[in-house]
Amino acid sequence: MYKSVNEIKAAAAEAGGVLTVTMEQLREAHDYGRLGPHVKKSISDSLAKNGLGYFPQLGDYQHETTRVYQLGTPVADLISAVLNPTSANDVRLRKAAGGEDAEVLAKIRALVCE
Repeated sequence: MYKSVNEIKAAAAEAGGVLTVTMEQLREAHDYGRLGPHVKKSISDSLAKNGLGYFPQLGDYQHETTRVYQLGTPVADLISAVLNPTSANDVRLRKAAGGEDAEVLAKIRALVCE
């Protein structure tokens, strides 16, 4: 269990910028007893203040999960691209899913494995 939002932030950083947590973990890290609208708003504000985004919306029940991610990271950029449909974001998603980067990696793997 996380004891503070700083522990969640550190765990997300250690996990490559993204971490799935339960609402119970978020609630406990903020030292709240019940998940109500005001508590969820406070958690949301606290995450943003600490440079963290989340998706989907914060749940109403402690067993529900949400994905917490560090803002300003490549993971955050991809999540933003998914959530904000534009032609430019379509290109970004295609590139991340394969595109030229995947071809370069395949060539490097072929050279290394020879």
